[in-house]
Amino acid sequence: MKDKPPVFLFLLLVAPSYAQPLVNGSFEDGQGNFTLLGWQHVCAVDSAAGAPGGGNVSARVEHGNFQGCFPGILYQSLPAVQSGEAYTFSAFVRNDPNSFGLLPVGIAMGTVDQNGMFDLTNGPVNQTNMWELLSMSHTFQLDPGDTAVVVLQAGSTSGPLGGWANFDSAFLSPTGNNGIQEQWPVDWDLFITSNGLEVWFTRPVNEIVQLTDALGRIVASVPTTQSDHVAISTAGLSGGNYIVQVVGEGTVTSQRITLP
Repeated sequence: MKDKPPVFLFLLLVAPSYAQPLVNGSFEDGQGNFTLLGWQHVCAVDSAAGAPGGGNVSARVEHGNFQGCFPGILYQSLPAVQSGEAYTFSAFVRNDPNSFGLLPVGIAMGTVDQNGMFDLTNGPVNQTNMWELLSMSHTFQLDPGDTAVVVLQAGSTSGPLGGWANFDSAFLSPTGNNGIQEQWPVDWDLFITSNGLEVWFTRPVNEIVQLTDALGRIVASVPTTQSDHVAISTAGLSGGNYIVQVVGEGTVTSQRITLP
């Protein structure tokens, strides 16, 4: 593709707005301070050091135990999600380095009903104290009174263990076709350059390329206007984890990136 002349479009900066149902996946506000805005928990939660590219802090959740606090989870309800919609949920996960034991800690997706009962599909786990990016996809099936939910699971023991799990950079992205008739989907490649991002398509398209930050906000949006290439400047954006989404022609596809 080096023989193709780049087509540079003016970057359209937009006021921060939420591009995904999940909010505050970074567990920090715009000033880098710890916050649990949007999240709910059962056992104790405080902050710890952030994951690579995840900002200043992560959430530290106490392991659940059957003789005390249970379950050790951090969860977020997603009232905007409709039955039949598919999403991919990802987060950096580890056992806290100061824990006395290493438990399987991970992620899950499912529903919570009006009585607070969870029906979950468990995803991958990490049983080390090293950061690992876990990811799973799920199609939400909602009965009347149900709400979609994503869950960060800190693990459980039969009795008090004295340990925690760390979570950071949680993202929720639409997967494929969410109730919209697919119309000739297009493949694309993403490149990170010294000047920003370049997205190349296999053919000229009318799509919108969006860049979403760790707080779930659209920080840039660029139309392709019958082009096979767009460039997005990342000047002024802080380093960390972002989601690039290509929206249009009946589908939404996404890719997670880390800016230096």
